[in-house]
Amino acid sequence: MTSWWCAGGEPYTACGLFEGHVDANAPASPSKTTHIELEFVELPKRDGEVEVEMQDMGQSWMQPPSQLPYATSTEGVGGRLKAKPEHFRVTELLRSAPDGKKDRGDACHYVLRIRRQNRTTEWVRRRLQEAFGLSSYRDVGVCGQKDKRAVIVQHFSVPSFSPKFERNVPLGECKMLAPCRGDLEVLEVMVSSTKLRRGSHRSNAFQVVLSGVDRDALEACELTLKRLQFTGVPNYFGPQRFVWMRRPSFDGAMASS
Repeated sequence: MTSWWCAGGEPYTACGLFEGHVDANAPASPSKTTHIELEFVELPKRDGEVEVEMQDMGQSWMQPPSQLPYATSTEGVGGRLKAKPEHFRVTELLRSAPDGKKDRGDACHYVLRIRRQNRTTEWVRRRLQEAFGLSSYRDVGVCGQKDKRAVIVQHFSVPSFSPKFERNVPLGECKMLAPCRGDLEVLEVMVSSTKLRRGSHRSNAFQVVLSGVDRDALEACELTLKRLQFTGVPNYFGPQRFVWMRRPSFDGAMASS
């Protein structure tokens, strides 16, 4: 069951926890396979919490995921992750709602809650840059990068002042300027006094479908679920979270944690 986290093939090292509920879907059917639907919410790290002991990691960050610790000792259930983009859904949760404040000159940032599918975070930032006539896609604030092959609900912020229009864009016009197409939908526009920064969100909620699971594996699935209800789901992460670092810097960051 914990092999969900090995499907991407990245090397992993440190561990946090998720918790939530998991439902196995096994409709009556002559098929030998079924799918498992999972829902869980990432827990924000608490002050003073130590995630994992790293002093003796050495080169273990290069180990394949199969050689890293599992949360349970039950057999894996097989199956396939992300057979379709809609089989992996992520919803970003902000720490708090935007404050709704503008300055005396009516300047602010607009926070757009956007649903995207099969598109990268940077791609959306560039579409917003074009729509609002901004100087750079980096003027568009985000809390972080998220998966491409997935259905993602994510927040983006744009400054109300547009160099293209040489004025502050009012809220109503912002809603009309925001791009809308089959793979990109603006769900909500809010007002904030500040730009979104990396790591400013609280957590993420996930809906994952593991497809092509052998029905004979459902018993092992139930045993695993009982264990995970007490432990949470491991969230291994590795050098893909430190793309701006070289490997020695990554090793140092891990050791210092």
